[in-house]
Amino acid sequence: MPDHSDRRDVTAVSLLGSFALRRGGEMFALPLGTQRLVAFLALQQGSVKRVYVAGMLWTRYSQDAANANLRSALWRLNRLPFAVAHTSSAHLSMAPGIVVDYRETMGIARRIRQDPPVWGPQELEAVMLAGDLLPDWYDDWVVIERETFRQARLHALETVCDALIGYGRYAEAIEVGL
Repeated sequence: MPDHSDRRDVTAVSLLGSFALRRGGEMFALPLGTQRLVAFLALQQGSVKRVYVAGMLWTRYSQDAANANLRSALWRLNRLPFAVAHTSSAHLSMAPGIVVDYRETMGIARRIRQDPPVWGPQELEAVMLAGDLLPDWYDDWVVIERETFRQARLHALETVCDALIGYGRYAEAIEVGL
């Protein structure tokens, strides 16, 4: 996986291992509610309705309170010196150009599972060493996505093991399997 941490113009969201928001080499601290908003948007494939986001993130609140919490999280996010979210009156999405480690690793896992499998040492290392998706978060939407991620990694590593066995590279297959 490419290292984007040294480029000043790249904004990166880390969801693997723990949450982090970086712009170049600088880390930006966010309140938990705003972290949850960024993480939720980073896991989506495109734009989502505001009402859906509010309902998913603040399930135990009334719709009015959930909408207020969403507005508050967006206000905090918009105070950053760069854009993280793209907003409209009805929809939200990640701003263009945001690098998300989860998305990159899922893309690598998909490429590995192609027929024939496509991977090199960097891709294999990215999938093998990727941490769990937000391991200390227990929201339902995170738990479901975490399991999807685990399964994608498992299937990718099985594909690599099968290919290595086919090449007679048994020691490497065992290492990948473990």
